[in-house]
Amino acid sequence: MKNVSDYINANNNSYIEELKNFLRIKSISTDENHKKDMLKGAEFVSKKLKDAGMNKVRIIKTNGHPLVYAEWLNALYILCGWTNKGTMEPPIWKII
Repeated sequence: MKNVSDYINANNNSYIEELKNFLRIKSISTDENHKKDMLKGAEFVSKKLKDAGMNKVRIIKTNGHPLVYAEWLNALYILCGWTNKGTMEPPIWKII
């Protein structure tokens, strides 16, 4: 576990910058003017999921907000999460 902690500590600044880059995307879902930014936010999340090793990642375009779908078929559990970045509500997670 020490190696994991050391790795996280060594890369802490890059993680914070990565989070800042995500938060700079004006993906306010209640504002129609930010529809393209919603897609940019979905693309950002999609790339991060691919980088994390997900087998299948895709963006599903809808009449409303884009949906990011990812799967890793070697997982022991299915974890579903959704959130609305434009609100102060915490993400909702469910293990299936």
